Amino acid sequence: MDSRKITEFIKKANRRLKLQHMGKTLQIALCSGLAAALLVLVISRLFVFPYYGFYVYAAAGLGVFIHWLWNIRAIPRRKQAITELDKYTPHNQLLTLSQLPHGNHLAADLAARIEKEIHISYQLFKKEKNEWFLPKWLLTSIVLAILLIISGLFPASTQLEAKEHEQEQELIEEMIEKVEQQKEQAKSPVVKKEMENLEEKLKDSETPEQALRELVKKQKELELQKQKKMQEETEQANEEAKDLSDASAKLAEQAGKTQTALSEMGKPVASDLQQALAANDLSADPEDSNETERDPESESASESENGADGQQSDSAGSGEGEGAGDSAAGDEGSESAEGEGNGEGEGE
Repeated sequence: MDSRKITEFIKKANRRLKLQHMGKTLQIALCSGLAAALLVLVISRLFVFPYYGFYVYAAAGLGVFIHWLWNIRAIPRRKQAITELDKYTPHNQLLTLSQLPHGNHLAADLAARIEKEIHISYQLFKKEKNEWFLPKWLLTSIVLAILLIISGLFPASTQLEAKEHEQEQELIEEMIEKVEQQKEQAKSPVVKKEMENLEEKLKDSETPEQALRELVKKQKELELQKQKKMQEETEQANEEAKDLSDASAKLAEQAGKTQTALSEMGKPVASDLQQALAANDLSADPEDSNETERDPESESASESENGADGQQSDSAGSGEGEGAGDSAAGDEGSESAEGEGNGEGEGE
């Protein structure tokens, strides 16, 4: 088939058939994906299924992809395009021309006839082969989408429990990530080893409270090791003590954040763990505690100074009063003595 005009119309018909096939396949694949997503969502309403949201999207995408991949093999080829276009060509001339061997003396005459009518055949083909949508599959997809939306707006108790489990796992992962960062930042092998041990214990923890206990326990151990290193009074010990202090402060900070997150989730930690965290907060701010200790001492010292000043002023005032009283008494005595002397002289 050497005619360019006939070949061009065959290509157009083949392109149109491919687009229609892909559109229909996509509509069926979308319905399959929504059905798979709804199935996973129903399972999550019956059982506690952590991270069910991810699996819902994964099931939908996988359903679409598998159906698309399975039906891509049936995509129309050139032979099918010739067959479909030949239905609108008189006396099956197009199909006959395609089956004639190359160089046949009848091919040229037949091709000339087909060229005159091929455009009419293509217009009839376009008019008849105009099926782009599948109403049943589209309606089913809409119903499935509505059911998915309703199920998402009104979650079941199992789904709420699964969400809480997801949040708890995120808290544990956040603590593990913080420990990994501290392990990378640590300079001394002692701190690196302690962080590795803590990381293993956190990975084995089943609940955030259990992981928080391990975190607080390790923070206290680091504080004790820091105090021992500070007593050695060597340069290497001082560096290790500084590294231990940094790690301890970071762990204490992360412990406080985890406690706050658990409280916001409505799951406060046990009382003994709260006391341990409060003790960590006090030990983390020694300067503030020292200042609070100094304040009453300074107040008592100022009060004692004010009392001493008052006593001195009182003693000074009493001394002046007594001195003035003695001098007045002395003057009165001298005047009375003088009067007596004068009276005796006159009598004589």
